[in-house]
Amino acid sequence: MKHLATLLIIAFTIFGLMNGHIYAQIKKKNDSQREVSENYTHVSLLNKTLVELSVESFEGTTFPPENWQKVTNEGGAGWQQGEVGSRVPGFPEGSVIDTPPGGGNNVAVCTWITGDADSVITTGQPTDQWLITPKITNIQNGDSLKFYLKYFKQFGDNLDVNIITTRDTIAANDTVNAAGETITAGDTVTAHVDTILVKTLSFSGAGNNNWQQYSVALTDSVEAGADIFIAFREHVLDNFAIGDALFLDLVEVRSLVTGVAENPQTPNKFELSQNYPNPFNPATKISFNLPHNAEVTLTIFNLLGQKVATLIEHKQFSQGQHKIQFDAAHLPSGIYYYRIEAGRFVDVKKMTLLK
Repeated sequence: MKHLATLLIIAFTIFGLMNGHIYAQIKKKNDSQREVSENYTHVSLLNKTLVELSVESFEGTTFPPENWQKVTNEGGAGWQQGEVGSRVPGFPEGSVIDTPPGGGNNVAVCTWITGDADSVITTGQPTDQWLITPKITNIQNGDSLKFYLKYFKQFGDNLDVNIITTRDTIAANDTVNAAGETITAGDTVTAHVDTILVKTLSFSGAGNNNWQQYSVALTDSVEAGADIFIAFREHVLDNFAIGDALFLDLVEVRSLVTGVAENPQTPNKFELSQNYPNPFNPATKISFNLPHNAEVTLTIFNLLGQKVATLIEHKQFSQGQHKIQFDAAHLPSGIYYYRIEAGRFVDVKKMTLLK
């Protein structure tokens, strides 16, 4: 049985949303607001590309899944596939793995023992376990990462969500070393990458042990059009004092804009229509009319005036009627405002998300 000790909490890195009136112009984050490691060299990245990341529930016969990777910088087995109903690694009999709503027969799991080089609790070693997605290309405004996570017991643990970008241009299925040299697929090398910490989840004590779904807006941390990897990193400083078990499932990257429809009929004025349905859960349609071609930006704000989503950003639209379907599954219930800028036309309307 693990010993309880003072929890060492890794401080939250907060990418602050800018406060103010909903009509205020929201400035983009600059590099000083990101935690970036310019020469992070502990991971090797396959350049297998995906346009989007469909739901990954870790049901395959091999782990990590195809084109995923795992890294353990302190030794140990690292992230593993955990079968629902089986014993949690490093914990007594009766400690079993379960699944979130909509999950399958397996999850990804890491514990104090999977990140420990000698699997002996009394030696008190650090853990540093990474699970990395395939490369996801051409991230767009409105794209978000969604995943379910569960903290198992009571001993404290930390999970960082990182975005990894490579600065080298390499062929598909190749990797690069820190000097930018291309290496044939299958070789193990160290890639030259940048990591951006976008979210830290810290857990301690008992009582918050249910599966929870989390969502991260990707373009809050990288520019639209970027190619990225997403890395889940479990880490503690001393697994004699802390280090628990974390379960991960149903990982996906999806767009908040789930559909765009156009009507060639020519309106005679700019107009932003009331969303329908309203109230809504979790999706609604937002329509706008353009009497001529225009550059459009469509943004969502909460009651505090904080930007929570950008559905369209400086995109050219032709004249006519346009309809956007907005998926707010990642947002809590409440009142939101949607604001359009089309040329010199600006309008704001209110909508209600009721879950």
